Formats: sequence, C-alpha cells, structure tokens
Amino acid sequence: MFEDDNETRTALRTITDVPAPPIATTADQVIRRGRRRTLVHRTGAVAAVVAVVAGIGVGATLLAGPTTGDGNTPATSQAADDPPLPGWTWVDLPESDSCQGQEHRYPDAELGPPPRALVTATFVGAVEDVTGKDDVELVEDHWPEPRDVGPQAYLEVNFSMGDGPGMVRLRPWAYTGTPTEAADLDAARYNACVPPSRHVLADGTVLQLYQPQGADSAQPSQILHVYLPNGRLYVVITGGFGHNDHSPGRGRLPLDDTQLVEVGTRMAAFGQ
Repeated sequence: MFEDDNETRTALRTITDVPAPPIATTADQVIRRGRRRTLVHRTGAVAAVVAVVAGIGVGATLLAGPTTGDGNTPATSQAADDPPLPGWTWVDLPESDSCQGQEHRYPDAELGPPPRALVTATFVGAVEDVTGKDDVELVEDHWPEPRDVGPQAYLEVNFSMGDGPGMVRLRPWAYTGTPTEAADLDAARYNACVPPSRHVLADGTVLQLYQPQGADSAQPSQILHVYLPNGRLYVVITGGFGHNDHSPGRGRLPLDDTQLVEVGTRMAAFGQ
C-alpha cells in the first residue's frame, strides 16, 4: 500500500481528545518557505526506508534498537506490560510464523487527495507548534496530478536538532472499512513481532503508533498511522536524519512521544 514512501519511528506519551488549536501558518508562507530549498532525493538510510514502503524487505529492514526523542531512554523492541501512554493499549498481532512485516493494501479506496495548500499549512504549522522551532522548512512537496499516476503525494519538513537536521514526513492515503478494521489489518505492517499501541479519539479516529525501528541506530525512525472516520489515512513519519543529509545521523528521534502524537492529532482535527 505504501509504495514510494519513507516510514519511520518514535515512542509516544499522552494525548487528549479535544480539538487542536488553529494553525497560524498560512499556505502562502509554507509554499514560500518550501521554494527556498532545492529538492534532492536522500540516499543511504532513506533509500532503505523507501524499500520498506515499497514492500521490499520489510521485516529485515526495520529492526528495533535506537533511542527515543530525548536521546536518553532506549527504545523498546517488544511490548512491555504497560502501554507507552495513558489511555493507549497494545494491539494484538495476527499469528505469524515469522517476524516479517505483513503488508496490507486498500485497492478499493476511492477517497481523493485532500486539498494540497491546506494540508501543507496544517502539517507545517503543527510541526512548528509542537517543536517550538523557527527553522522548520518544507524540503519536499510531492503532489502528483493525477494522483493515480506515478509516486503518491507526500510532504517532508526538516529542522535543526542541534547537531544536524531531523525530519518529519506526512503521507495522505485512503482506506476501506472502519478505522478499527483498517488499523487491525495494518497491525503487523512493519514488524509482526513488535506490536503497535493504539488510542481511539472521541470521534472514532484511530491513532496507531508503531514502535521505533531501524537497521541503523544512528538513523532511528518511527511511524504513526491516523485513521479518520471518513476513510482518510495519514501516515506521519519521523527520523533522526535530514533530507539532504549525508552524515551518519543523529542517533535519536527529532520528535518525542507527545510531539509525534500531537502532530497526528492535528491532522485528525483537520478532518480532510
């Protein structure tokens, strides 16, 4: 389902079911910011993540082990007795003979792409708000028309982590069935032996967090799925490396648990 995408990782903390505050960033500001930087395809670790998105070597590529966003707490590779955040629960994984990720696709999903300018403003504004950074830059803005031709839509922002850039990427998609049914089908999407955690918002939106994964501990990544009741699926990805970054990586995630969840919650409140 996720061809031509980068998929990543963090661990979460707490989330509320209240609507997110309005985003101050305008679409014009976002677009002007994005034009300041030339889009260059990242190699190395990003290529490995793209392979995961394309369904190539999923289980082998995503291995647990790096640190979380604060750079101090080791990331867990298996479910603990308690879920990572209050109000969240562990997801039961389907039985499998191996730990290779199980890919699921939604060929019948017909929901078109959300409005580009509004999605961009909401996403960039959310990252700016949760990080407090004033250097959040839109480095990739890929929105092909028509949607069913070529690579699918995604946005990526980078910002400084002090010792180099980190990234957050947004991928809009669509699914069929109910949010819970879709989340269940995707439970083993990245690593069948590492269960994700889940939280359901008051309107029925399902947030599903996959535990930190990655073959290289210097370039950690984490993925959050957001299933809206209208059939929209947002994939939020964060990684300890930059778009045009040829360094070994940060060795930690740019967003902590609460920040990643908040970005996903803002996209859920956007509602399109």
